[in-house]
Amino acid sequence: TAPLLQMATRLLSIVLRRMPPGDVRAHLEMLLPGVVAAFSNPSPDVRKAAVFCLVDIYMSLGEQAMPFLTKELTPSQLKLVT
Repeated sequence: TAPLLQMATRLLSIVLRRMPPGDVRAHLEMLLPGVVAAFSNPSPDVRKAAVFCLVDIYMSLGEQAMPFLTKELTPSQLKLVT
């Protein structure tokens, strides 16, 4: 359901902001597919939460996140995140 997915993505963002960058990087391969899938959800609120979550990942890791993001996102999606 969209509200549940939106809430889960927002909670993930909160957790990511509190994690050290090394921990974010260590869990990135597990987390990224779900967040990227949420980015394509029909609900605009879920997509917005996914964008914010991906921005939090980028803010935590900086350029270290780019190989993962460029592999998973389209160029137009990437522009929203970076």
